[in-house]
Amino acid sequence: MARALKRRTSTEQTTEPEEKEASQRRHPASRPAGRTDSRRPAGRTSAGASGGWDALRNQAKASAGFADTFKVGSDEIVFKFAQTEPFAVFAWHWLEQAQGKKGFVCHAEDCPLCEQLGDSPRTQVLFNVIEMPYRDSNGNDVGEPEMKIWACGVRLAEKIRTLSQNTKTSPIDRDDLYWSVSRSGKGTKTEYNLVPIKERDLVAEWAVTPLTEEDLAELREAVHGFENYTKTDSREDLEELVDELT
Repeated sequence: MARALKRRTSTEQTTEPEEKEASQRRHPASRPAGRTDSRRPAGRTSAGASGGWDALRNQAKASAGFADTFKVGSDEIVFKFAQTEPFAVFAWHWLEQAQGKKGFVCHAEDCPLCEQLGDSPRTQVLFNVIEMPYRDSNGNDVGEPEMKIWACGVRLAEKIRTLSQNTKTSPIDRDDLYWSVSRSGKGTKTEYNLVPIKERDLVAEWAVTPLTEEDLAELREAVHGFENYTKTDSREDLEELVDELT
């Protein structure tokens, strides 16, 4: 393949969907030429083992089995829908007062969070999307194509549904169709700007390298399921949570 593809996993969702996520790039520390560091560097330590804090974080992600979520902010992001429609629609409680995990799947008619806590769930709509890398000033791709889960509310999902019914942008996962998205505003005033992009315009107008047929086929084999987004807590666990919060 032209590039290594990622189907990254991470810990279960503990931040509210559609929040801005900041990223940082670390640079290795330098030392004078001719000197060696007596400390053993973090990294590969033995067959099947790694060292360093990054290794701990990466192993935790791999063990958890939860997917990275697609984060939309004020900067435009180029991506591609991996499927023609959402793969999951469900009721979701978001409890700011909870410690650690704050998102919980609603149990509908038999839900302690509805009945005992009086919390009204919101509808969550999940899409599989491929976040695309971009090109730097030297023409090099930064990052890799990566399958992520986009958690949307009803208003945004309806906007996507409308686009999926438009003859110019249907199906939304068409091989030669990409998208850019950015977000403005907060709360109920949040607006998403979704712009369709033809594959032929990716390089010249967006500095993004299109996926090869091989890349796209492999990524579509790696779509996420509901179990990669969250787990459904038992009624007993939710009752314990209610007791903690009341």
